Amino acid sequence: MYEEIAKELRQKTNQNITGSDCENIWKHLERMFKKYVDNNNKTGRGRREFEYAEAMEDILGKKRNIHPVVLLSSDTIIHPTTQVVTGDNSEKENLVEFPKTKELLSTSSKATDVTAPQRITNMNKNKERERKLTEKKEKMTFYRKKN
Repeated sequence: MYEEIAKELRQKTNQNITGSDCENIWKHLERMFKKYVDNNNKTGRGRREFEYAEAMEDILGKKRNIHPVVLLSSDTIIHPTTQVVTGDNSEKENLVEFPKTKELLSTSSKATDVTAPQRITNMNKNKERERKLTEKKEKMTFYRKKN
C-alpha cells in the first residue's frame, strides 16, 4: 500500500519518495495525533492545535488506542456509555460490570482476573495501608525526637 502511495507522490511531486518514507510519515502522524488527543483530554494543560486533526479524526477516530472505551485513573473509572463510578462506592447499586482484565497485583507476581470495581476496592485498600504506614512513621519520628 505504501509503495502505491509513494509511486503517486513521485509522479505528482517529482521527488524520490519510497514506500518506507510514506510508512514512517504515517506512523509519525499517528503518534502526533495521539499526543494531541491525549493532551487535550487532560485537565490543566494548554490546548494544542493539530493541522490535520479533522482528517486524522475521520481516519482514526474509532480506534480504541485513540479514544479508549474505559478510562482509569487513581480514583475514578469513566465509561462513556454509563456513569462515572467513584472510588468511594457510594453508588453501589449502580455499579457497572466491566469486563475482566489481567492485572498484576503488587503482592504477587502472578496475573489475576480483576474487574474494575474490584480494582477500585484494591486501590482504596492500598491508600488505607499507605495512610496507616505514614501515621506509624510520624509516631516513630515523634517518639525519637521526644527521647
